[in-house]
Amino acid sequence: MKHSLKPDGLLIINEFVGTTRHQFPRNQINAINDAIAIIPKKFRTRFRSKFYKNKYRGVGILRMIIADPSECIDSGSIMLSIHKNYNTILEKPYGGNLLMSALRDISHHFYELNDEKEKILDNLFKLEDEYLKKIILILYLVCTKIKRVYEFRN
Repeated sequence: MKHSLKPDGLLIINEFVGTTRHQFPRNQINAINDAIAIIPKKFRTRFRSKFYKNKYRGVGILRMIIADPSECIDSGSIMLSIHKNYNTILEKPYGGNLLMSALRDISHHFYELNDEKEKILDNLFKLEDEYLKKIILILYLVCTKIKRVYEFRN
C-alpha cells in the first residue's frame, strides 16, 4: 500500500477491523447474549432446523482456520497500521458488534416484518447503539478521505 498510493491519494476502506479471527472479549459475548435474550423463543429457531439459538459462545480459533483460513487473520492490526501510516480525516464506525452474531442463523424470521418483529429489531438496534457508545472496540468501519502521511514511519 505504501508505494502504490500517491502522496495526495486517498485510502477509503469499508472493512471488518475487529478482533483477529473473531476472538471477541467476554463483555462483547455477554452483550451478544443479552441481544439474543430480547428475541422471543419463537423467533430463535435456527434456519432449516428445529433447534433454538439460546446462547452465543464465541468462535474457536481452530474453527475459524478450518472454515476460512483467510478470514480476519490480522484484522486487529488494521487500524493500528492505518493510524501509523495515514492521517485520518474521517472514521465512521457502524456497528456489527452484537447483531451480526446475535442474528446469525435466525435472521430468516425477520425477512417479512410485522409490528412485533419491527419492535424486536428496534430494541436490538437500540442495544447495539448503546453498546457502541460504551466500547472502544470497533468491528466495522468506513474510513474516507484518509491522506497518506508524506514520509512513512518505519
